[in-house]
Formats: sequence, C-alpha cells, structure tokens
Amino acid sequence: MKFHTTFKMRKGLDIASTASTGSEDEHCRGARHAGSPSHLLSRALIACRALFPVHLAQACLSALKSVALAISRGSLASALALPLTLLLGLALCLILVAPAGASTNIHVVSDVLGNYTSKIDGRLYFTSPLGQSWELITDINDPEITNKGDGDFHPFDSAVVEEAISQVSYPTDAIQFETFILPCPRRGILESSASLGEVFLSPGVLECSPELVHFTVVHELGHIIHRRLMPDENSGLWQKYRELRRITDMSVYNADAIHKNRPTEIFAEDFRFLFGSAAANYSGTIENGSLPLPSEIPGLKDFMLSLVNGAEGASAKAAPLALNSFPNPFNPVLNVNFTVGTSPQRLTLRIFDVGGRLVRTLVDEELPPGNYSAVWNGIDERGKLAASGIYFLRLEASQQTVTKKVILSR
Repeated sequence: MKFHTTFKMRKGLDIASTASTGSEDEHCRGARHAGSPSHLLSRALIACRALFPVHLAQACLSALKSVALAISRGSLASALALPLTLLLGLALCLILVAPAGASTNIHVVSDVLGNYTSKIDGRLYFTSPLGQSWELITDINDPEITNKGDGDFHPFDSAVVEEAISQVSYPTDAIQFETFILPCPRRGILESSASLGEVFLSPGVLECSPELVHFTVVHELGHIIHRRLMPDENSGLWQKYRELRRITDMSVYNADAIHKNRPTEIFAEDFRFLFGSAAANYSGTIENGSLPLPSEIPGLKDFMLSLVNGAEGASAKAAPLALNSFPNPFNPVLNVNFTVGTSPQRLTLRIFDVGGRLVRTLVDEELPPGNYSAVWNGIDERGKLAASGIYFLRLEASQQTVTKKVILSR
C-alpha cells in the first residue's frame, strides 16, 4: 500500500496555488511527517500486530520479564540488550511486512490537490481516477457549510486512516480500492462516501478524533465490500441478507428510505461493528438503534465472511478500469497509469482533443490483469507537437470506458 502525509487547511486558502508550489515537506508543516520516528514506530507496531498479534504480545511480555530479572540480578548489559533486540525485530517487521488488510492507495491532501484537482473559473474541481467529479467547497464560510465548527476544515490523519484499514479483521486482501483524503467537502456531498473502488473521506469542521476516523473509514470500507462482493443486481444474496437481518419489509427498508433504514447503510454498519477495531466500535452501537446488534444475529458474521470466499454463490465483479495521470497541467511529458481488471482483455488508451478528434493512440492490445503505465510526450499521430489546450484520455475495455481531462501547457 502507498501512504502519504496530510496537512491542515486554513479558511479561505487558495489551495490550487498552494498545491503547485513548495516541496512536500513544506506542505507537511504542522502535521506528523511520514518519516518521523513516531510514525515509523507506529508502522512497525501495526505491521507486527497484523502479522502475528498474539506472538508479538507474548514476545513483548517475555522480554519485559527478562529485563526485570536481569536488572534484579545487576546485569545492566543484559537488561539493555533485550529491548534493543526487540526494537530490531520491530524494525525488520517494518521493512519486510506490509500492513494487513485491503489493498489501497491512500491519497493525502497534497496528492489530491496536485494530481486530482483543476481550477475552472475560480472554482476548484476534484476528479477521481474513475471519472467522478465534484466542485470542492474551499471556504468554510460558504452558505452550504451550516456548521462552521472552529473555522477550519480538518482533513483526516493519514496515519490513522492507515491504522483503521490495517486493523479490519475481514479478509480484504484481494479488494483493491483508492482512498482519497479530501482537503475540503464536495458541493452537494458534505459527508464521506464510497463508490465501486473509491473511498472519499471528507474533512470535519473540528479536529477529527482517532475513533471518528476509524468509525468512518471502516463504515465506508463496508460499502466497498458490498458493492464488490454483493452488488445490487445479486438479488439472491440481498434477499438472504434481508432475511438474516429481518429487514424484509420493502416499504420500510429500501434505497430511498431515511438513511438508517437503507439496506446498504445497515450492511456497512454491520461490517464496521463485526470487523472493525475497538476504536471503530467505540460507541458500542449502530446507526439504526431499533435493530438488534449485528453480534446478536445468528449466522450474520458467517454470511458476510462467505461473500469473500464465494460460498454463497457470490462472485466478485471484475475490477473496474482505473485511470490516473500526472502532472496536470503537463509540459512536455504526461505520465499515465491504468489498471486492467481480473481477466485478459483488449484495451485501448487514446487521446482526443476537445472536438473529439483522435490525437494519439498510446495502447491498443490485449493485456492480462495488472497495473500498467504509459507516457505521452505531447506528439500527435503525425509526429507533430500538439498545441496547448485541453485533451481527454479515454481508456476502453470490455464495454467499460474511463475518461480523464488533462491540460497541455507549453
């Protein structure tokens, strides 16, 4: 997994210009840096706990007992050697072991601003790799922000987001998705949300507690799980879930019901409660307090676990196409990253101008599943320099299409 750092936004900040100037370290002032000792130790502890939590706890306890015994016997050298050995083991775990959990890229504020936003007519727009786009509300005094909090937007701490994902006990290793820590809310969607393959974490108007971060991240991961393993069109699985959860009354529990009565929201809450960390379940409740707790429903946990194993006839949908490019604007080279789904397929990656005319074909071949990259040097099909302006990347495969706007600025 890729992890980055985050920085705090201030009211009325021109975040488009901020993202384009200064180094990564300058963006991280006032926040925990990814290379700090405290962050590295946190990564080590998370990695070890994910790999062998019981053995690690036993080793730590044994080491502490040995240290106490060595001190009581007056052996200072032995007392010092033991904790140093333990720390060395933790360091090796950090190097060799990736945190358990789902496969995700965590995009922090500086990455979001630098690679996924564009400014149009003085407004800032965010566009995800799968082509979803929203205007970002950059000023907390915007009328849509009814609760001004302390006067700032507070993005989630990336280290806590990483921790929340790593501590999920559900077997999510095969689930790939992108996580975006947004610098400010999306117009029309102020809360965090998830779609097929993407999680969007909206900032708070107050400092976000670790418990709130865990709660939100794991809830949204629950949406990723049901969209990937139990899609809406799989009516058989949803009917079995409804029966287990006793939410078969369609007049009450449906997609247009109030938030707490929507089956997908109930599923996400069940997922958080059953598979999230203690921090994710700090409240000990679920959103819909009129329903029994998930732990009180016989067979519910086994049903949710069966989804990833296909024991209930569920089959994971082919991973969606993903398209990303940087920098944007670019001159003269554009780097393009894209993902092919779970089976070999014919794929094309083309560049078109604003008039829909083909400018350049970068890829046209059958590719096996995996992550790929390509480069456009600003040259068209005739070998001539393309003019400055707006262009569109179009990735197509198996009746799926992903489009991304890029700007060539010579």
